[in-house]
Amino acid sequence: MARGAPSPTDQQVIRELSGREVVVTASQSEGWRRAGLLPRHRRRGLGRGRGSVVDTVDPVAVESAAALARHLRQGRDRRPAELEWFAEAGLPVRPGAAPGPEPPIGAVREALVRVLERSVSQRLVAFARSVAGTGEEGQDALHEVAGRLMKPYHGAANRTEGSWRC
Repeated sequence: MARGAPSPTDQQVIRELSGREVVVTASQSEGWRRAGLLPRHRRRGLGRGRGSVVDTVDPVAVESAAALARHLRQGRDRRPAELEWFAEAGLPVRPGAAPGPEPPIGAVREALVRVLERSVSQRLVAFARSVAGTGEEGQDALHEVAGRLMKPYHGAANRTEGSWRC
């Protein structure tokens, strides 16, 4: 949630995205910036005797906010959206179009680790490691757990057209 009125620079980003029919709120952009998904606004000095420093709109911040708005949904885990953004950034661009920015690599790494940790194969590997060296009882337990975890995917890798089973 925004702590007060959005900065003039944030307001300018919100207006620019609104012109593209992309809705982003000040609290969303602040949250994304706090999570490290949006870069800070660029700062520049005004020169001698003309004040201190002003923020300027960074085009990368605008494009990043647009990508986040396309992929993120309120109340959902942001990591799958970060992976979608990463995949989108790797697609070829139309001739004459500028490539979009990529998400921060740290966020992508964190999202990939999270997805892999929750995968069936990773859980099987972790269980296999835990029963290594326990003899036949451990092997039996591994086969039982593997069968239970893989049951929803039974034959999914070898399906051909017309061979779908429920």
